[in-house]
Amino acid sequence: QTEKDYWLGTYEVNLQNAIKKFCRPSMVVYDIGANIGYISLIFARYVGSQGKVLAFEPLPENFKRLSENITLNKMQKRIFPFQTAVIDQSGETTFFVHQSGAMGKAQGSLGRDEKYQSQINVEATALDDFIFLKKHPHPDLLKMDIEGGEVLALQGMQKTLTEIKPIILVEIHSHAALEYLWKEFQSDGYAFFKMEKGYPLITNPENLGDRVYAVAIPNEKAG
Repeated sequence: QTEKDYWLGTYEVNLQNAIKKFCRPSMVVYDIGANIGYISLIFARYVGSQGKVLAFEPLPENFKRLSENITLNKMQKRIFPFQTAVIDQSGETTFFVHQSGAMGKAQGSLGRDEKYQSQINVEATALDDFIFLKKHPHPDLLKMDIEGGEVLALQGMQKTLTEIKPIILVEIHSHAALEYLWKEFQSDGYAFFKMEKGYPLITNPENLGDRVYAVAIPNEKAG
């Protein structure tokens, strides 16, 4: 019952619609904050047999279920899981685990004030290192839902933003993070849109709340 939105197909409807709009066959997609793989599996169907989905999930229990769901759906040749948090630098980080066990956030993340019952050390990855040093495929499309870690992730992917310029689907968990991302995307040559019907351009983040779903598109693709 607690996961009924998954099997009813009603989980993150605006995100599902954005995936349908922006995801294309043969794309390389990065799913950052993959959880148990619901969104990764949707991506995998859209990218097709020639595409790839790289799914990042640091929590051990979530990662176990993510791997199981990839196998259950016979998507081992499309979805490639990585048990790591995506932050500003590679190495290790402290990760706070929510009492539900299904979510958490890296130390230094901005976001809503939740009660976290424990903390663990997890592997951490900066995307610039992952892509340019470890030679993983360049993302065409990137989704982030990391409970307030969006700022840290962006700080670790500056080269990715300026040289690769993927389309980014992001859930933002605080107003401070929203203001940072809006300024950062503007300086990197991106247009910033609300993830809702019509995709209205965000011209003033001050008018928005603490939790925003957004799409960042390079200016040359935004038209």
